[in-house]
Amino acid sequence: MSPGNDGLTLAVGCGGNREYPESTFRDVNLDICLPSSHIASFVLADAMHMPFRDKSFKIIFASHIIEHLPDTEAFITECRRVGCSVELRFPHWVFAGAYSDPTHRWVWIRGKFRPIPRPVHLAIRLVFANRFASAFFKHTENVNQEVVQLIRANEDEKVPQ
Repeated sequence: MSPGNDGLTLAVGCGGNREYPESTFRDVNLDICLPSSHIASFVLADAMHMPFRDKSFKIIFASHIIEHLPDTEAFITECRRVGCSVELRFPHWVFAGAYSDPTHRWVWIRGKFRPIPRPVHLAIRLVFANRFASAFFKHTENVNQEVVQLIRANEDEKVPQ
């Protein structure tokens, strides 16, 4: 840990276009989009190239951002460069929402991030559309089971090892 970071925390992808509760904000808050409301200590920057010195922060928090980025390894490397530790949060691979959002590029399976095959995106969006029309919450478990079946069916041929 370099002297001078004073235990500062950084939120990467703090939700620049959404209303987030104050509890998600940190000492410094970074996003690629301008916030829709005031966020203290906001920095407009790309998470892949953060404008901070090495080890500027004690902890980096990145909640539900990595699945959207073009290069997961480069992002983790950049977080390790500017922070002493990193806390990543991302959707569980059995959660249908991990696949239904077309901006999600990655899913964590078997100990690493793997690309989501585009046919899975389409299939899950169709399943979601059908389920949502008839009591979404009642069918969440069924949707998740269908996701698991789709992943298993596509895993060997579509997901690189």
